[in-house]
Amino acid sequence: MDTPPSIRRQYASPPRESSDQRRRRLANRRAAKYRHFRSLASASDPVVELQRQQNTRRQRERRSLLDNEARDRLRAQNRRRQQLRRQNLSDRAKAEICQKQRERQRERRQTLDNEAREELRARERLRVRRRRRQLKRQQELDEEDTLLPVQLQLLQPLVTDRDRLPQLRLAPELPTLRQHQEQQRQREMQNRLPFGGDEAHDDLVAACDPATAAVLDTRAGKCHVSGVTYGC
Repeated sequence: MDTPPSIRRQYASPPRESSDQRRRRLANRRAAKYRHFRSLASASDPVVELQRQQNTRRQRERRSLLDNEARDRLRAQNRRRQQLRRQNLSDRAKAEICQKQRERQRERRQTLDNEAREELRARERLRVRRRRRQLKRQQELDEEDTLLPVQLQLLQPLVTDRDRLPQLRLAPELPTLRQHQEQQRQREMQNRLPFGGDEAHDDLVAACDPATAAVLDTRAGKCHVSGVTYGC
């Protein structure tokens, strides 16, 4: 009998494989093929069906004796195993599995009483709300990641224009607004000095003798060196 396509895809040969790995892969492939056809042959056998029900009951009894931490760990392990298994299945096989799951859930809900059914519905609503919150949070993160490059693109021309502002002035030799304000502030401070500012002070110094002029310059906070006035 031919190997099913799902088993052939699951145990496909990797690009680089040693002889030992190939031997183990082929052995696992033969075992999976044997289990597949054995399950098909025994599907209609009542003895096999009874044995399957007993195994399911014993498994549920063992799980009921576990604590919450061990039960959650076992569920996570089974969930990972099922996810790895379903990755290699075809779309038709996935649809069949979903249909079987819905049928089993419908059968289990029919055997529940009202209290257990309400508890199951509450858990289902909680799961749906949690899933919606996760999707909304993921969507917000995706939107932030999408808007961030756009904002950077919008801010980049502003930064570029600001950096190029000195080169864009019509007259670079003229002072900037900040320099003009600083010069105006210095002139106002000098005008507050005694003798009415620089012009009145210079006129007074020119009218006096050198000794008196030196005293006036010292009191005004200035020094004359070679005909040039400096702040002392």
